[in-house]
Amino acid sequence: MVNYQSSRKGKQYTSEIERLVYVYNQMDWKAKKTITYSLLLGYFSLLLIFRLCTSDFATLATASALVTSIYALFFAFWLAAFVFRHDEGDAAMQSIADPIREGSEGFFAVQYGTIAKISVLAAFLLFMLYISRDDTV
Repeated sequence: MVNYQSSRKGKQYTSEIERLVYVYNQMDWKAKKTITYSLLLGYFSLLLIFRLCTSDFATLATASALVTSIYALFFAFWLAAFVFRHDEGDAAMQSIADPIREGSEGFFAVQYGTIAKISVLAAFLLFMLYISRDDTV
């Protein structure tokens, strides 16, 4: 296994995504350009194929949402590569960034907890509405 060093001094990459970002950042400009244009062409080609192969709007909307969400993951990967390409800065910048990072991690923990609670409640309410519906119609 290759030891991937991050641009952060002395820190290792911790996930497979970070390793993939490292590999992507090591590519030359032409390879990155080829990947980017291929993904863009593939996105619009898939949307066109779905448009030509589907007859109703609901199927087209569902397929388009699926393709768009998959390509949103590619865009998130590209943004991660952009961020990891830069170093963290000097000691003064890092002393400011560390409390901000800790605060944002705490905020997201609370935010995701709240979203999870609301999602479970909404799913339960939708289920109760579904089982109490009138079947006589």
